[in-house]
Amino acid sequence: MFTSKIKLMQESLVSEDFERLYEYILKAEHIHLYGSGRSLNIIKCFGMRLMHLGFPVIIVGSTTSPHGKKSDVLICMSGSGNTVNVITAMRIAKENNIPVVLFTHNKSSEGAKLADLLININTGVGNWEAAINDPLEVSFGGDYSDSCVAPMGTVFEILMLCLLDSIINKLMMMLCKDCSDLEDLHSLFG
Repeated sequence: MFTSKIKLMQESLVSEDFERLYEYILKAEHIHLYGSGRSLNIIKCFGMRLMHLGFPVIIVGSTTSPHGKKSDVLICMSGSGNTVNVITAMRIAKENNIPVVLFTHNKSSEGAKLADLLININTGVGNWEAAINDPLEVSFGGDYSDSCVAPMGTVFEILMLCLLDSIINKLMMMLCKDCSDLEDLHSLFG
């Protein structure tokens, strides 16, 4: 079932958006990452891999976060695109001329309107707002004969984990790095 969701997502992605994303990542003095709840956990996985590649990664909200500047980039993840604390961070970045990237599956969201680069993820899931009130709405494609009920934003989060790891793979190729290079920056302490 998830393979069909991955294929649907792949078909909806715009390659030019990823060229811009790679440019932001490669040029940024610091890469600030942010999300809320489970989206924060997924984007932290991305941050770990970016760090393994040698990029200067900051998880927004950590006690050691430096002040952002316009040579940085803020990359956010919000399934709804309307998560209040993510929108707040995006606004602050915009006020400070920091480019903002948003991964969402709601291209008409408030976050989508704020983003310098919007990467819309087609999850094949029905109406996001309806899903909050009716968990069956998040059945795959709304076709209950092929349904596997996944609560809330699970489909988005799983697709994002796959997509973000594929972005890491592309960056590895662009930087001529392999897994042994990533291992060099793995934590010794756990």
